[in-house]
Amino acid sequence: MYDQILTGHHLPAREEEIRQLHLSALNLAGAFAESNERCAEFEKSYPHSLLLPEVLFRRGENNLFLAAASTKPDERERLSGEASRAYRTVIERFPEFPGVDLARYSLAQIHYRKGEYEKAQDILEKIRRPTARVNSRSCQCFWRLPDWPDSHKGLMMPWRQEKCRSNSTRPVNSWRFCSNQPDHALVPDALLRLGLCQQRLAAILSSGEEQKNMLKAARLLTTRS
Repeated sequence: MYDQILTGHHLPAREEEIRQLHLSALNLAGAFAESNERCAEFEKSYPHSLLLPEVLFRRGENNLFLAAASTKPDERERLSGEASRAYRTVIERFPEFPGVDLARYSLAQIHYRKGEYEKAQDILEKIRRPTARVNSRSCQCFWRLPDWPDSHKGLMMPWRQEKCRSNSTRPVNSWRFCSNQPDHALVPDALLRLGLCQQRLAAILSSGEEQKNMLKAARLLTTRS
């Protein structure tokens, strides 16, 4: 339908809007390569369009799904890079775009799959309305951060200890999710991750009452999962 309207020039005054609807429809239909072509054409024709955030977001989605479907490592890396750049442009240039939190989550997913857990977690922390899946992924990121060698735990710098303490706020947010939506399908996994996070924090923080409390919380959470 959109092709017919554009080819026949039936609505010339609304061509910009129709082009955006067309590329979005192609993206939602799974025609990612064709949608990508339409995105490039739109960006060239309307570089200052108010619809550009949606187009950039769709370009990110297209490249993300194309990367997942590719069997060539170099091609996957290139497409993932294109998706990252598109999402980052949306986040930095259009922070009021309604889909900006989804762009942040998708960008965090790219970093997570590359093993860049700290970068992924930093992005997840900036999501304004975290969902169950966001909180669960954030806990997984923290759980997968590299361990400090036992021989260095007693010599850990104060700033690193403070960073670990500040990270404990995210499990608290996840705990609120578990309390507010106890029947959600992701709750068992979230509780398990929360327990592992608390156990990890207890292991790397100084010994004392704080460590005991975190170990107690970890046991309670893993039991409930």
